[in-house]
Amino acid sequence: MGFSVGIINCVIASLFRIWEQILDVISRPLFILSGIFYLAENLPTEARNVLYWNPIMHCIEWLRSGLFPKFQSNFVDVRYVLAFTFTSLFLALALERVFRKKILE
Repeated sequence: MGFSVGIINCVIASLFRIWEQILDVISRPLFILSGIFYLAENLPTEARNVLYWNPIMHCIEWLRSGLFPKFQSNFVDVRYVLAFTFTSLFLALALERVFRKKILE
């Protein structure tokens, strides 16, 4: 997932120079909203419904399930993580192919 999102950001940054500053502003709140400091089950239902769309939060909960044997998360949707990963990888490789000449300039 990181590889594909990184390629997408590289392509966008090569097209729009201001993207690096925009990405810095976007990344900081996403770090906090990714569930590193809290569990998804402890959030109110409304917040959980919104954060369900964050694939990194699914990965964090999935990682916790693997690290702590007694921790079971009802929040993790592995199919969503894999679908997001493969879709973003396809998009990243397509964008790289289409804008390859522009990237190399």
